[in-house]
Amino acid sequence: MVTKEGTEEGIPRILVRPQVDEQGVTGMIVDLEATQLLIVGREMSAYQQDIAFAVFRSITP
Repeated sequence: MVTKEGTEEGIPRILVRPQVDEQGVTGMIVDLEATQLLIVGREMSAYQQDIAFAVFRSITP
């Protein structure tokens, strides 16, 4: 699994992607006030992962 931690638009995020396409979890953890938001998908193709990451990056609290 490959993880990328960072801050986008001032929002701490952790992005997760499988090392081998279609074998694992694709997801995002966003730190919100007093809680965390977790969005996850499993066994996604490379194309589906790209769509998921576009959706993840569009989320702003």
